[in-house]
Amino acid sequence: MGGRAVFINVGFDPTASLDIVSAMTLSSGDLLVAVYPKSGDEVSRLRSEHARSQINNHVSMLRALGRNIEYRELELDLKDIVKSIDVFLDFLKGVKREGRTVYFELTGGVRTITVIMVLISVWFPNFVDELTFIVEVTRERVSLPVISPLEISKGRVKDILKIMSSCSSVRRKDLCNELRVSESSVSRAISFLKRRKIVDEKLRVVSLNEKFRALSSIFKHFGDCFQIREK
Repeated sequence: MGGRAVFINVGFDPTASLDIVSAMTLSSGDLLVAVYPKSGDEVSRLRSEHARSQINNHVSMLRALGRNIEYRELELDLKDIVKSIDVFLDFLKGVKREGRTVYFELTGGVRTITVIMVLISVWFPNFVDELTFIVEVTRERVSLPVISPLEISKGRVKDILKIMSSCSSVRRKDLCNELRVSESSVSRAISFLKRRKIVDEKLRVVSLNEKFRALSSIFKHFGDCFQIREK
């Protein structure tokens, strides 16, 4: 099926929820998923229903304009966090089986659901492709790629990323000299990073992919974290 699947954390404020959805550029073939908490009282339930109704109406308007957008809802009972994570993962697996690219929208909604979404993206990066959110100060929409720390801690990968965090591009030869390792060792690490589209390479000059440059500060300190643990 393909297309995008955008998961939005919906709270009890219909205005905020609609503002977030309106800021998205939804196209034909996209799936919008409203993730919301099971309400414990009548007032919260009505507010939640109103917020989701506003989103559904917005999607219907886009359909009337010719955009074939699918809308689904996912309810989480936050009284049981373990079950909530399990339900979320089962739903997410089904969406990925449809061949969709998954985006988690972290702006607004319920804080507990935001934490669950971040946790899932870290531990299951094969299920989540990007995190998106709005910076409150600038109102700018930002997208960050998802990469598991378990993957980039392998071999020389973390060392190469640390070097590249402070420069826009570097030659393979310079990486070998800096790390004092063989070219084959560097080559394996770069191939690993290229397969995951974290780095690009042209004429044996390696650079961070544009999407991952926002994570350069994390890469810089990530290697230090492992050095401390190894001591």
